[in-house]
Amino acid sequence: MKTRIEILLVLFFPAVFTSCPKKAVDLNLPVHKDRCLFAEASTETLPLPPSEDWILVDRDEHRAKHGSGTELLCWHWEVRSDEEGLVVGRREYKKKNPELPPLIEEQLDNIQGDRSTLVYEFDGHERMGRNWLIGFDSGEFGGSLWWAWERFNYVKPVMHKRIRGLYETDDFIVVFTGLAHLSINYGKVFLIEKDPLIDSSIVDVMLLDGYPLDIVEQPDNEILVDTGKSIWLVYEDGTRLNRMCSSVYIDGEPRSYRKREGKTALLLTTAGLWEIKSEDEVERLCGFNAFTTNREHFYAPIFVEDDRVFVGMSYYLAKLDLVQDGCKVEWYVPAACSKTTIRNGRCMCTEGELAGKPCSRL
Repeated sequence: MKTRIEILLVLFFPAVFTSCPKKAVDLNLPVHKDRCLFAEASTETLPLPPSEDWILVDRDEHRAKHGSGTELLCWHWEVRSDEEGLVVGRREYKKKNPELPPLIEEQLDNIQGDRSTLVYEFDGHERMGRNWLIGFDSGEFGGSLWWAWERFNYVKPVMHKRIRGLYETDDFIVVFTGLAHLSINYGKVFLIEKDPLIDSSIVDVMLLDGYPLDIVEQPDNEILVDTGKSIWLVYEDGTRLNRMCSSVYIDGEPRSYRKREGKTALLLTTAGLWEIKSEDEVERLCGFNAFTTNREHFYAPIFVEDDRVFVGMSYYLAKLDLVQDGCKVEWYVPAACSKTTIRNGRCMCTEGELAGKPCSRL
């Protein structure tokens, strides 16, 4: 059965064999993979917590009792700086899988494999109309990448490889491929020029040291990749690759990173916050469950100010105070929508100023 997997500014994929086991996280939340609620980006901002605009909660208890529906949201909190200083705003996830013309969909129905990657819509030449890239992942049997034109309802193969992810940068589409089956374990990164009339402009850019297990898009055209052997950073419009550290030192699935002064960086995973000092020197700062929804592969922004770290999630906002023996974690929810529930497939506020209104109004 064909499925659609929603993404952010950062994608991850179904678990497969890896030399570095990942920690399982029990989310106890319903799955609504096709109901991600996109809304217009809000320009309003809130002050940093603690303040009257936020309520301190026990995240796990609150999520179990009053957090229903927040897994449907397609945005996350983001701490940023403006004229008033540090504030909390909202950033939307990228909307995926636009509807394709029926005649194109009919042709894609005959292609083997799950459409588990993005469908990108380009602004094509006026004579060509809209056009798309569609990737398929057929597991151990490979996969394929296709180019479709609206004007002629024409579908053409671009490559026959297992497509793990499609990501858009300023000038290119970055394509991740790979295979992990028996003794085979490899990954590759391709670039495709963003020219709708040149479907053969493919560059075989880089080899990974293994199958791309987890991929998540970061700001500024950067992409984190975990092969189960190493954590990699693809940057400079998809043209450069840097090995951050060995996956052996890391638990959980990568979500985001932030450079610090000097050559160190903070890496946030679904199991904790880590400081990367070198490729072979990694220190765990604290255990921290950054997997707050059952929707996979979304970027979770981190903001660092001295010994304070803010982590933006969908609905929940975390403040971490780094101390000598680890870190102190505080979880906050917006006072205007301090409790939520699901009604008719939507996240609705049940307490606060927005009671009775959709959570997307935040």
